[in-house]
Amino acid sequence: MRISYTDSESSYREPLSPPHRVGDPVTWVPKVFFNGYFPGALKALRGVVIYVNAAHRYYVAEADCNGTLLREGFKF
Repeated sequence: MRISYTDSESSYREPLSPPHRVGDPVTWVPKVFFNGYFPGALKALRGVVIYVNAAHRYYVAEADCNGTLLREGFKF
């Protein structure tokens, strides 16, 4: 059985442009609400994007929830 490898240049893809930039407003329901840390707080939070990693295709958003800063990462 012969294994064939593809040429690295032919399989190279340009990274996708990120859907958000640092400072963009975002709205989401944090996963921590579903784990019981904030019972009864199943509401969407409004925050801002604080970090974008285009190479690994994720961004981090931060929001204030009753005086507690919550951060969560999202894939794009």
